[in-house]
Amino acid sequence: MPRNNLKIKVFSGNSNLGLANELAKKLNIKLGEVEITKFPNSEKRIMVKEDVRDKICFLIQSFSNPTDENIMEFLLFCDALKRSEAEKIIAIIPYFGYARQNMQFREGECISANVVARLLSLYVDKIITVDIHDPTIEGFFNIPLINLKPYEVFYNEVKKIAHISKVCIVSPDSGGVKRAREFGEVIFRKNFFPMAVVDKKRDRQAVGKAESYDVFGDVKNKVVFIIDDILSSGGTLRRACDICLEKGAKKVFAFVTHHDLVDGVLEKLLNCKIEKIFTINTIADIWGLKDKKIFKELSAAELIAQEIKKYY
Repeated sequence: MPRNNLKIKVFSGNSNLGLANELAKKLNIKLGEVEITKFPNSEKRIMVKEDVRDKICFLIQSFSNPTDENIMEFLLFCDALKRSEAEKIIAIIPYFGYARQNMQFREGECISANVVARLLSLYVDKIITVDIHDPTIEGFFNIPLINLKPYEVFYNEVKKIAHISKVCIVSPDSGGVKRAREFGEVIFRKNFFPMAVVDKKRDRQAVGKAESYDVFGDVKNKVVFIIDDILSSGGTLRRACDICLEKGAKKVFAFVTHHDLVDGVLEKLLNCKIEKIFTINTIADIWGLKDKKIFKELSAAELIAQEIKKYY
């Protein structure tokens, strides 16, 4: 039976209802009732249809494509909860869009991550997210931000692939070294393990384009695990796979938290030499990844549920 006597309420926007419903089952509760109306001119109206007075309200919304629409829906939702006198609003943002725009790369650019952070700080008391692109943007907020790491979610799949002695952890670029090291520590259960880094040069003038060069580290005769946070155009991942195979890797598997895919990338990935891409349902699967043999989508529900249970 659902637990309705808790001081918490869990609501969801429209961005990832599949994950929200799975999370509700893990918590043995019902999602809070809400009416979300989209008018013909694309404006939205949110009406909370639950008594949330003096309740701690968790609001689930991924800031994924369409990013701006999902963020605006989230802000309207927060306003509705505040006007209904919720005690606290805790944002659960499985995928934090705009986190890649965390600095001024060229003169005259905005810092989008800072803009979003300041907006959220006006409405919510705390943020829970999964594998944010750059944890340093926590400094943009004046509220707590909890960044859940997904590596234990991947761990059970790792054990099915190959004996750990045959594995080499690979970061697809220098910026992901810390993430790859953390992943390796979970997988190997120790601090020292085979690791390599793909050297990559990014062209800041051409959005979404990067060129990879070489591998620093020994991947020969190894089963390579490439770890990254976001899969978008697929260029970085495909090039990292090709280089590792050129350097003598036996097989290549990818572990990428967020599948923020763009048009045309699926066809490219289906024709590459990666054995399997493991990803997590932080973004709704609008591409039918579950039907593609190269993909295996895992769930973030238990990871997030454990954080919510701290408020029981």
